[in-house]
Amino acid sequence: MSEQQQYIGERWTQESIKILTALGWTQINDSGYDIPCSFKNRHGSNGKIRSNPHGIDISFICLDPFLNKNEIIIVESKTRQWNGITVSSLESFLKQLLYTLECSNCCNSFNGYDYDTMNTGLLMIWCNEPLKYNHEEFIKKLKKVKISATNKFLKLYVASNYEILKYCSLIKTIEEIKSKPNCQEFKIFYPSDTFGNYNSLPNRRDIINLSYMFSKFIFARSKEIEKMGKITTEIDITHIFFFEEPTREELNFISTKFGNYQLEDCQKIIIHFYGKKEEAFRNDLNFFKNSMNKKYIDNDKNLEIEYNYMPVFKEVPTNLGGFNND
Repeated sequence: MSEQQQYIGERWTQESIKILTALGWTQINDSGYDIPCSFKNRHGSNGKIRSNPHGIDISFICLDPFLNKNEIIIVESKTRQWNGITVSSLESFLKQLLYTLECSNCCNSFNGYDYDTMNTGLLMIWCNEPLKYNHEEFIKKLKKVKISATNKFLKLYVASNYEILKYCSLIKTIEEIKSKPNCQEFKIFYPSDTFGNYNSLPNRRDIINLSYMFSKFIFARSKEIEKMGKITTEIDITHIFFFEEPTREELNFISTKFGNYQLEDCQKIIIHFYGKKEEAFRNDLNFFKNSMNKKYIDNDKNLEIEYNYMPVFKEVPTNLGGFNND
């Protein structure tokens, strides 16, 4: 690897750290360290025993609010030109991440940390030619990747430009909400019945876990102060970050979850759509908001729905605060 390639790689690792810490993750250990290989025969190549250690780009410890467990997540951070993102390179990156994850459970680099599981890896792969990046083509390549694990409990996630830029949009929108002078509190909301099979209570956290990061919808709660003359009122707001096309079907679908997910326990629901959707979905958006607000009025419920639109980026923004902006 040339010095220039190494510099670009290290720079993207720092960008990955910035994004994930802005989502509330906590980095542990330094970036770019080695752990010994505990399965030298199986992790070798071309019939040879592996002689090199495994390199870890970044490691984080995160609370999974759905499971109420702390998990260590191993992150592989890669940046390539578009023609360098191939089935072969993706397979190599994911196999490398899988092997590292297997051996992470056998080393002492994580002694002293309070965690319950370490079975998850995340590949953050950024195409540094964003105008050439094609998400449909990327998914086609990813689906052709073939890797196998001896441990069926290991999980690998892949975030490319498409997901990474959505994270940046989410972080910036959270910053905007929290920066309002009348905002008293903002937390990501985890309902009780989404992943916990009713075993976990609903809770609010300063973290976005992996399940949410790859979800169509993310929920949050905030409190704001409203003043009318000499009267000051604190209102509760539910935020829905909406990463799907807002068709009437999708809007009706999320509305069916309002009761189950305790989303109507507030005075206002703000749906934050990813990107400008007013023109393409104007009729569906107007119909949904008008019909829902009418229903609340008819039922004497002090609740209304509002819309907001999240920004869409082509590059990773320079300043990301998120949950580190307090």
